[in-house]
Amino acid sequence: MSKVRIIYICSKCGARSAKWQGKCFECGEFGTLDEKEEVTALSKNPRLGRMVGKDKAVSLAQIELDEVNRISTGFVEFDRVLGGGVVKSSTVLLAGGPGLGKSTLLLQAAAKISSILPVLYIAAEEVSGQIKLRSRRLAIEEDNVLVFCEIDVGVISSLIQDIAPQIGLVVIDSIQALSSANSNSYPGSVAQVREAASVLSLLCKRYSLPLILVGHIIKSGAIAGPKTLEHLVDVVLYLEGEQLSDIRLLRGMKNRFGSVLEVGVFKMGEKGLEEILDPSVRFMAERKLMVPGAVASVVLEGARPLVLEVQSLVSPSGFEKPLRNVVGIKYNRLLMLLAVLRRRVGLNFSRYNVFVNISGGVKVFEPGVDLAVCLALASSLKDKVVDAKIAAFGEVGLLGEVKNVTRQTQRIEVASRVGFSKIICAREASNLGKALCLAGI
Repeated sequence: MSKVRIIYICSKCGARSAKWQGKCFECGEFGTLDEKEEVTALSKNPRLGRMVGKDKAVSLAQIELDEVNRISTGFVEFDRVLGGGVVKSSTVLLAGGPGLGKSTLLLQAAAKISSILPVLYIAAEEVSGQIKLRSRRLAIEEDNVLVFCEIDVGVISSLIQDIAPQIGLVVIDSIQALSSANSNSYPGSVAQVREAASVLSLLCKRYSLPLILVGHIIKSGAIAGPKTLEHLVDVVLYLEGEQLSDIRLLRGMKNRFGSVLEVGVFKMGEKGLEEILDPSVRFMAERKLMVPGAVASVVLEGARPLVLEVQSLVSPSGFEKPLRNVVGIKYNRLLMLLAVLRRRVGLNFSRYNVFVNISGGVKVFEPGVDLAVCLALASSLKDKVVDAKIAAFGEVGLLGEVKNVTRQTQRIEVASRVGFSKIICAREASNLGKALCLAGI
């Protein structure tokens, strides 16, 4: 039997409480708790219904797995991050900052998928004319991409139920723009985002349809909406990049069907996003040789080794407090490396402005780039050129030692394939002083 109980839900953040109180214990807002009726028996909950279609529990060995359970997006780099393609009945959240190309990437993928299966593209932030302008710019003319402009979750759900047998994928652009009648809060609020994502996810699972949601990034770098939104979906992808750079990285943060160590590399062009199958060659193509302060390094983006160039400029400062500016690595990491260089090898940067940049607009979070940064700083300070055939990687400790990093063999193989004949790492140089000698600084 079902049982109805009274609960109180915050219209601001969606927090649930068993009793009414003036102030929400989660977000701290006053007067936002609304009274709701909740049915405790799942079988009587009209929203959940029955998804699996089985009347009894079965053993794991008896469950049949469809061999063709993934749908290719048409992009090798996109499929790489997904683990081989979009899994049927899965929910994928694609998040990223404004203007990076989330909608462009999904419209291109929808056009490629539509050659096999029809795609329903829900545009919640644009009208059909704007979608048409983008498709014309991307040279997309596909009859199997169905565009529907709507923000009401109930209307969207009805449409999906009506045409579910005829479509193979649903795209929602974006989840923050949808509005559900089951929530009294405004569109884009935590409660609305969670309600819309939950309803659409359960509906698509019932019809074995893959669902891709577009999510926006706020100033703090988090996905707009509740953190629990990431727990409602099966895959979370981040599209990263700088507005002034044409390089885009598609990074997996959560994946129930594959590894989160894969990274896809794209380039924003006139006709949308173009995948870069060999990014190391692309990053080294524009490298200027025989210039002090430039050192190649092999870094890991997920599980993928990439060859990048570390650039440094050290110039005399006319101010009491010299400038420290970094692009691509953490600021505090640079300060630590400057301190190690001064204390362990006697290179003093206290009267110099220091600028460090990772070419290509890539952000490096792993410590394997430390050694290349130190060599680039020393090269610029002493105005000595590092041989263009040298690539360096390794973590630099506070004692000046060079430490081993993960996947050293793969890094050496990639560097050799690109054309580097001499590799400086912990195997050849146990400390920073030896590394500087090997680099000829």
